[in-house]
Amino acid sequence: MGATGAVGSTYNYLGKKTNQMLEAFERKDFSSALNYQFCIQRFINFVVKLGFGVSQTKAIMTLVSGIPMGPPRLPLQKASREFTDHAEAKLKSLDFLSFTDLKDGNLEACS
Repeated sequence: MGATGAVGSTYNYLGKKTNQMLEAFERKDFSSALNYQFCIQRFINFVVKLGFGVSQTKAIMTLVSGIPMGPPRLPLQKASREFTDHAEAKLKSLDFLSFTDLKDGNLEACS
Protein backbone atom coordinates (compact mmCIF):
# COMPACT_ATOMS: atom_id res chain seq x y z
CA MET A 1 0.00 0.00 0.00
CA GLY A 2 3.07 2.23 0.02
CA ALA A 3 3.49 2.78 3.74
CA THR A 4 7.05 3.49 4.88
CA GLY A 5 6.54 3.27 8.63
CA ALA A 6 4.20 2.14 11.36
CA VAL A 7 3.42 2.79 15.00
CA GLY A 8 2.54 -0.04 17.34
CA SER A 9 3.04 -0.93 20.98
CA THR A 10 3.97 -4.51 20.11
CA TYR A 11 7.09 -3.26 18.28
CA ASN A 12 8.54 -2.54 21.73
CA TYR A 13 9.01 -6.26 22.23
CA LEU A 14 8.44 -7.78 18.80
CA GLY A 15 10.68 -5.37 16.93
CA LYS A 16 13.35 -7.89 15.99
CA LYS A 17 10.85 -10.32 14.49
CA THR A 18 9.04 -7.47 12.76
CA ASN A 19 12.30 -6.23 11.23
CA GLN A 20 13.11 -9.76 10.10
CA MET A 21 9.70 -9.94 8.44
CA LEU A 22 10.21 -6.61 6.66
CA GLU A 23 13.72 -7.56 5.53
CA ALA A 24 12.45 -10.86 4.11
CA PHE A 25 9.70 -8.97 2.29
CA GLU A 26 12.23 -6.51 0.82
CA ARG A 27 14.29 -9.49 -0.43
CA LYS A 28 11.09 -10.81 -1.99
CA ASP A 29 11.35 -13.88 0.25
CA PHE A 30 7.61 -13.89 0.75
CA SER A 31 7.54 -17.35 2.32
CA SER A 32 9.86 -16.27 5.15
CA ALA A 33 8.05 -12.94 5.54
CA LEU A 34 4.76 -14.77 5.90
CA ASN A 35 6.24 -17.17 8.46
CA TYR A 36 7.51 -14.23 10.55
CA GLN A 37 4.13 -12.53 10.28
CA PHE A 38 2.30 -15.66 11.43
CA CYS A 39 4.74 -16.15 14.31
CA ILE A 40 4.19 -12.57 15.46
CA GLN A 41 0.44 -12.91 15.14
CA ARG A 42 0.40 -16.19 17.11
CA PHE A 43 1.97 -14.40 20.06
CA ILE A 44 -0.32 -11.37 19.82
CA ASN A 45 -3.42 -13.58 19.60
CA PHE A 46 -2.18 -15.58 22.60
CA VAL A 47 -1.68 -12.57 24.89
CA VAL A 48 -4.92 -10.90 23.79
CA LYS A 49 -6.78 -14.01 24.94
CA LEU A 50 -5.02 -13.83 28.33
CA GLY A 51 -6.06 -10.20 28.79
CA PHE A 52 -3.91 -7.45 27.43
CA GLY A 53 -3.22 -3.87 28.49
CA VAL A 54 -0.53 -1.56 29.84
CA SER A 55 0.36 -3.86 32.74
CA GLN A 56 0.76 -6.85 30.47
CA THR A 57 2.75 -4.87 27.91
CA LYS A 58 5.21 -3.79 30.61
CA ALA A 59 5.56 -7.39 31.80
CA ILE A 60 6.29 -8.61 28.26
CA MET A 61 8.79 -5.80 27.62
CA THR A 62 10.59 -6.83 30.82
CA LEU A 63 10.69 -10.47 29.70
CA VAL A 64 11.97 -9.67 26.21
CA SER A 65 14.49 -6.96 27.10
CA GLY A 66 15.63 -8.17 30.51
CA ILE A 67 15.22 -4.57 31.72
CA PRO A 68 12.71 -4.14 34.59
CA MET A 69 9.97 -1.81 33.36
CA GLY A 70 8.45 -1.27 36.79
CA PRO A 71 4.79 -1.27 37.72
CA PRO A 72 2.11 0.65 35.83
CA ARG A 73 0.67 3.83 37.28
CA LEU A 74 -2.28 3.57 39.64
CA PRO A 75 -5.05 2.58 39.44
CA LEU A 76 -3.63 -0.18 37.23
CA GLN A 77 -2.19 -3.22 38.93
CA LYS A 78 0.91 -5.20 38.03
CA ALA A 79 0.34 -8.09 35.59
CA SER A 80 -0.45 -11.33 37.37
CA ARG A 81 2.21 -13.98 37.88
CA GLU A 82 -0.04 -16.34 35.91
CA PHE A 83 -0.03 -13.96 32.91
CA THR A 84 3.73 -13.47 33.11
CA ASP A 85 4.41 -17.20 33.35
CA HIS A 86 2.13 -18.00 30.39
CA ALA A 87 3.58 -15.16 28.30
CA GLU A 88 7.14 -16.25 29.07
CA ALA A 89 6.41 -19.84 28.08
CA LYS A 90 4.85 -18.68 24.80
CA LEU A 91 7.76 -16.31 24.07
CA LYS A 92 10.20 -19.17 24.61
CA SER A 93 8.21 -21.53 22.40
CA LEU A 94 8.34 -18.95 19.59
CA ASP A 95 12.06 -18.21 20.17
CA PHE A 96 11.38 -14.57 21.10
CA LEU A 97 13.63 -14.56 24.18
CA SER A 98 17.01 -14.69 22.46
CA PHE A 99 18.56 -12.19 24.91
CA THR A 100 18.58 -14.91 27.58
CA ASP A 101 20.63 -17.10 25.25
CA LEU A 102 23.14 -14.27 24.84
CA LYS A 103 23.67 -14.16 28.60
CA ASP A 104 24.65 -17.81 28.37
CA GLY A 105 27.10 -17.05 25.54
CA ASN A 106 24.94 -18.59 22.83
CA LEU A 107 25.31 -16.33 19.79
CA GLU A 108 23.38 -18.72 17.56
CA ALA A 109 20.12 -17.36 18.98
CA CYS A 110 20.73 -14.05 17.20
CA SER A 111 20.77 -15.39 13.67
